[in-house]
Amino acid sequence: MTDGYAGLGVSSNPFVADPAPGVATELWLDRPIEPPGEGEIVELIGPRGAGKTSLLLHWQHEFGGPYAHIELGRERWKPPPLGPCVYWDEADRIPSLILRRAVAAIGASGGRAAVGSHRSLRRTLRHPRLKLRSVVLGRIKASDVMRWAETRIAAVAIGPTSDLIITSEHAARLAASSAGSWRQVGDELHKWVARLAADR
Repeated sequence: MTDGYAGLGVSSNPFVADPAPGVATELWLDRPIEPPGEGEIVELIGPRGAGKTSLLLHWQHEFGGPYAHIELGRERWKPPPLGPCVYWDEADRIPSLILRRAVAAIGASGGRAAVGSHRSLRRTLRHPRLKLRSVVLGRIKASDVMRWAETRIAAVAIGPTSDLIITSEHAARLAASSAGSWRQVGDELHKWVARLAADR
């Protein structure tokens, strides 16, 4: 299979799932979403695979502050971490009372927060001292798929070009069937490249 990938002009499958949450710096593509400002909460709403975790971790890398992935079970009853800038992932798992107390602490300190959720938490996140901005993720365009795929192909290309070319038609099909999930796009592209390499 390795020779098959080399025959395509790449050292490996560019769409292998990332081993850890988040996106490597060299593969990061900026999105037109501003991070939370002072005294602001930004809630990122979207389905699984929409990029909420990646964006939260990117902002944490850029601006610092504690990040917490809220787990199911007893762990979700623990108060999320606090600080001048915090990132709470899967925040819809936090019981409302605990989330309200954490938001009140952010409001009292004039801090900022970014939260990822599968549904809007506006009623719980509202606080008189904080601005609240909701960003809905999940709409993937063909042009987004093209840019994302080309960046990952270039990262593993052996030479200046490779035989892996994403057509606009292919990108449009992937975007239309993605249900807003980059994980779905990546899985389909991974299988597509693996088939091409096996044919080589």
